[in-house]
Amino acid sequence: MLAGLPATAQSLPGGMELALDGFQGRTLRHRSTMVFALPRPARGLRLEASWQTDGSRPWHHLHHLPRLGWSVMMLDYVNPEVLGRAWSLVPFIDAFFLRRERLRLGMRVGFGLGWLDHPYDRLTNPGNNAIGSAINNTTMLSLLGQVRVAPHWWLRAGGTLSHNSNARLQVPNLGLNTAKLRLGLAYAITPDRPVQAAAPLPPARRPVGITLRTGLAYVEEKVPEGPKYPVHVLAAYLDYPLSPKSRLLGGFEAAFDRGIQAFFLDNDIPKGPGNQQPWRYSAIVGHELLIGRVGVMTQTFVYLNDPFSDRDSWGFKLGPQVYLHPPTRQPAANAFLGVYLKAHRAIADYAELVLGVRM
Repeated sequence: MLAGLPATAQSLPGGMELALDGFQGRTLRHRSTMVFALPRPARGLRLEASWQTDGSRPWHHLHHLPRLGWSVMMLDYVNPEVLGRAWSLVPFIDAFFLRRERLRLGMRVGFGLGWLDHPYDRLTNPGNNAIGSAINNTTMLSLLGQVRVAPHWWLRAGGTLSHNSNARLQVPNLGLNTAKLRLGLAYAITPDRPVQAAAPLPPARRPVGITLRTGLAYVEEKVPEGPKYPVHVLAAYLDYPLSPKSRLLGGFEAAFDRGIQAFFLDNDIPKGPGNQQPWRYSAIVGHELLIGRVGVMTQTFVYLNDPFSDRDSWGFKLGPQVYLHPPTRQPAANAFLGVYLKAHRAIADYAELVLGVRM
């Protein structure tokens, strides 16, 4: 068995590393209506595997040879009766600001799935008014520094903000946001592969792109175990490339919320101007970070009409979208499929499946 280990290592990706981190932090009470106790700092462990990109694609060089990987995380909210623990499986990418032989500084973005072992239940766990379902979205944003302390070992430290919620697919859904400090070690199983020279990028065709997209979400309105209503979304915006890996964008969005429409019908509210309509119109500005065929979209929006809601008049959307063709090739039309998380400040509104095309 031991004799087979070198051959096994040779079959693994270049720059393969295994890491174990411990972390401790604070679960943020972002709403006064969060009635459960948070007596002590949250804590947990993260096990991950990652590998080094080799420079064979143009985007590898644009992002200074980022690392790709998967992490398994256990987060203990230190309230076993109400909140319990969250377990997450998250794919991630590490992009570096500074990369040296013995030092790496960068950021991490990850989107995945989580499982909470103590969700809300009106009979057995009514005190958890933050998470209404066992299956949830997990979003992870991190800053990470690493120092090589031995030929195969890296000492790691940084800060992470994680979010767990079901995007209002099942209420209650205030969500759980945790800010953590992390410390750990990584072991390099295989050496980095030699950096390859990628094909040069084509010259820019035009400075401005046009994107049209549609989206669909489902939300549960107010009452636990109540009906789920669709939300239909249409959007159009212009984008301006800052570089081959970065775009600024601005445009407009319209969303038809059938939950609001049902409220009007149930309460005999006549149609009219102002807030008596199920349409939400908003102006959006944002940024897209391009990583291969994946675009990481961040958008901020402001409602142009009263959304007939107890939520704020502004919010944001965050999520990945996958293009049919690499954007660096600059095709005349490039379709994409993605998932956005819409939120008002720290509370998720819905998860939206999006389909669109950039021209």
